[in-house]
Amino acid sequence: MKTIWIGLLVIVLIIASIYILFGNASSDRVISTIDGIIKDSRNRDVKVTIGYLGAFKDSADDRALPISIGDASSFTDAMSKAYQMRAKYVGLQYYRPDEKLGQVWIGGSNAKYAKYGPAIAEYNVGPGKWGTGYVNAVYKFM
Repeated sequence: MKTIWIGLLVIVLIIASIYILFGNASSDRVISTIDGIIKDSRNRDVKVTIGYLGAFKDSADDRALPISIGDASSFTDAMSKAYQMRAKYVGLQYYRPDEKLGQVWIGGSNAKYAKYGPAIAEYNVGPGKWGTGYVNAVYKFM
């Protein structure tokens, strides 16, 4: 009987660890913050604080942040578009230096941005970072 309880405890601990590391958006760890001014849907200036959560892998088959809102030409442009869509999480991905454009992906409060695990590849562009192909640099509106 004691062996069964120990086995169940080990399974629960493993599942909890996986949930915390890869699937739980509520366990956000903000690495740094950026205070800035972006545009709302009426083109008015809005002061925001944006938290940088890190770089995370993505998949073409099942996106970690499910909604594409197109390309953006700058960090401010990307954050303005995401703010106008009322996004909670923003992934900046596939930055193309020659075109000075990158993809913008968004998700709501239940987003699973970390479900494929952490990544290391990213570009520093202006005040923010951008991911490479299938790597999101993930931000959160605070």
